[in-house]
Amino acid sequence: MSILLIATIIFMILCLVVGAPIFSVFGGLSLALFSLLGQDLSVILGDVFKLATAPALVAIPLFIFVGYYLAETNIAHRLLKAFDGFLGWLPAGLCLAIIISTDVFTAFTGATAVTIVAFGGLALPILKEKGYPDRFNLGLITVQGSSGLLFVPCIVVILYGLVSQTDIRGLYIACFIPALLLEAVQWFYSIYESRKRGIASTPFSFKYLFEGIYAVRWEAPLAVFVIGGIFMGFVTVEESAVVSVLYVLIVEGLILREVSWNKLPKIVVESMIMLGAIFFILGVALSFTNYLVYQEVPQKLLEYMKVVFTNKWTFLIGLNIFLLIVGMLLDIFSAIIIVVPLIIPIAKYFGIDPLLLGVIFLVNLQLGFITPPVGMSLFIASMRFGRPVREIFHGVWPFFLVLLVALVIITY
Repeated sequence: MSILLIATIIFMILCLVVGAPIFSVFGGLSLALFSLLGQDLSVILGDVFKLATAPALVAIPLFIFVGYYLAETNIAHRLLKAFDGFLGWLPAGLCLAIIISTDVFTAFTGATAVTIVAFGGLALPILKEKGYPDRFNLGLITVQGSSGLLFVPCIVVILYGLVSQTDIRGLYIACFIPALLLEAVQWFYSIYESRKRGIASTPFSFKYLFEGIYAVRWEAPLAVFVIGGIFMGFVTVEESAVVSVLYVLIVEGLILREVSWNKLPKIVVESMIMLGAIFFILGVALSFTNYLVYQEVPQKLLEYMKVVFTNKWTFLIGLNIFLLIVGMLLDIFSAIIIVVPLIIPIAKYFGIDPLLLGVIFLVNLQLGFITPPVGMSLFIASMRFGRPVREIFHGVWPFFLVLLVALVIITY
């Protein structure tokens, strides 16, 4: 059976590389493998049901709805204006404003693709006008938002906490400083680029600062409540999700009126289609994971790792390389379901803190979004800007290198 398992994994990787839908790959493999074991195939539906009825999972559909709803508003423009007012006077302040505003946007939408689409048309002309070259602009916008996956209330952290049975609030707190480090290294590279090009900062203006604050006067309380409430333990993740839905409906629908109530059914349908797609992928991926557990793959993998790696430092090197490859081939949701149960026993054996493991895992996977050959953000940016993927990566690779340095710092 071990030879069959290796063959099926190789087949799965080949299918993913040639572009087969990920749910069909995992679903087909799960059906085939459980059939060979003589198991009742209804076990796969049971896995989907078990996943969909997890109590803490209620926060995910609510935050997905909030993200889709906010994507219909002008919040991207307001966020950029606010952070530019706060930070535009710093060296490469415009770049820092883009970095932070896109991360905040991604944290609430949970999708880097939406961030690239929403901020691409807004930020690209501003950067060009400022004097930054196209290569840098494309790289900056393509990379942006990925570190937002580590911030409250991003659904990726929630899902990792559920699968790994790690405290979700503790994960958010553990991810905070690493996320700031990822933002910092991107900013430092932007400073280098701006000084090389002789691009001056915008003079500080109280008028522009107050205009920025006024622009986000309605969204700022929501961010403070969700982030502060979860960090301080005043509200649970699920409670903050419910409040977020009510808040955006009242503020954006009744006060600012940026989203017509006629659009609400369309937003609900689109967000729930996305939710269904995510849950379906997670369900079939969970079935494949259960097969691996049934075949005692984690235990066998642990015994092998004990021979290959002599201490936790060499294990962490191998883990980072492995996760970067996983991030290139799998979407982050499937990767969490399949890979996390495999690496947790190994990390526990080598004495890796569960929260640190979560941070390392998520940072690696967000790097996978911008890693060729199949980094999703590269293709989204290529379609958004009408440029070849090779040209997009030419702008992305300096950011990839500095983020890789940050990953090493976070790991060790």
